[in-house]
Amino acid sequence: MAAVSSRVLSVSLFGPLLFRYCRAVVPLNLTGATRELLTLLLAHPGVAQRREQLMARLWPEAEPGKARSALTTALWRINKRLE
Repeated sequence: MAAVSSRVLSVSLFGPLLFRYCRAVVPLNLTGATRELLTLLLAHPGVAQRREQLMARLWPEAEPGKARSALTTALWRINKRLE
């Protein structure tokens, strides 16, 4: 019988965005579009997301160049928090 790993990752999307890893709470302190982006990505695991669709959803009023820059920045922030 295989042993159950104690390294379980769980995510709370309601209220403060929290990750629980190995029973430790890891607050990410993400806000606004960055939080919404991470929530969208987590809600659809394994599904490729097109940049254009994410930009249209998160920054519908922004010019394409500004939306692309905002998306790049949001992805960078998420990456830094998860390191």
